[in-house]
Amino acid sequence: MKNNNEIIHEKFESIIQSDWLSIDMTAGNGRDTYFLAQKSKHVFTIDIQEVAINKTKELTKDFDNITYIHDDHQNINNYVKPYVNLIIYNLGYLPGGNKKIKTTKDSTLISLSKAHQLLKINSYLIITCYPGHPGGSQETEAVKLWINHKKEKQQYEVETLHYPTKNSPISFICKRIAM
Repeated sequence: MKNNNEIIHEKFESIIQSDWLSIDMTAGNGRDTYFLAQKSKHVFTIDIQEVAINKTKELTKDFDNITYIHDDHQNINNYVKPYVNLIIYNLGYLPGGNKKIKTTKDSTLISLSKAHQLLKINSYLIITCYPGHPGGSQETEAVKLWINHKKEKQQYEVETLHYPTKNSPISFICKRIAM
């Protein structure tokens, strides 16, 4: 069975254009940044943990189209200006890292509001939530409410990827259709 990242990467394999600007809002171990760097004109990757930025730099050392940002994703608008084509979030904590350092519903909601301002029409926002870790279910519910609010305003079309086991990740693929 394919994991969450593999499914999303396959889905976007044929959608991403070579002139796109992309953001990996949670650099983590660098897998999304690596994927985006192969396909996009430029990638901004941000993480609050220096170890995550260093892991991402190591994995992507052969690319020259990446800007690495060591900061909280809620500060993304200090580094990136409108408009970008694709923003990816993999919420939670750094796999193999300190589980006490993780995204929170509050910082994620601030970040999502700023990400929304950076996206152009017909661009994508992909958010993967992990309800199984402490605080993860609250963050997932907050993200769902944020997305539903945007859907009600007819700003996004949303596809949800569910997985078969309890507490598995949930991914939201949101296509921006209106300002």
